[in-house]
Amino acid sequence: MEKQQVSFSNLERKYAHEVRNKINHAESITDLRRLFQHTVANFLLEIFEDGDFTIREEDIQFDPENKKYYTINPNLLEKPAFKKVWETSDLPDLLHRFSKAIFNHYITLSKHHERTEKKIRNH
Repeated sequence: MEKQQVSFSNLERKYAHEVRNKINHAESITDLRRLFQHTVANFLLEIFEDGDFTIREEDIQFDPENKKYYTINPNLLEKPAFKKVWETSDLPDLLHRFSKAIFNHYITLSKHHERTEKKIRNH
């Protein structure tokens, strides 16, 4: 018998427009990091509103060096309720899609920042 997978695509759609808009208006890499942390924390709070544990913005962070573009606090993965959802839902894929969108804008801002720094040094 195959395990049934829980989907949070409705919740993802709920956040999609607002997140895209905020990504496009982010002016710095710090803005992107904050956007990721804040949005993911709110998203998880909706999923685990009856949870017996606290989710902090620092628990899942944007990480452009990671192949999934985010890192999770290992303590969060030790929480049985979180671990169950993590292993039986599309939550990891959803966070990857979100972090990938952040990463794409991160690359754009990084290139812009490098050009700005170069112009400043040349003047």
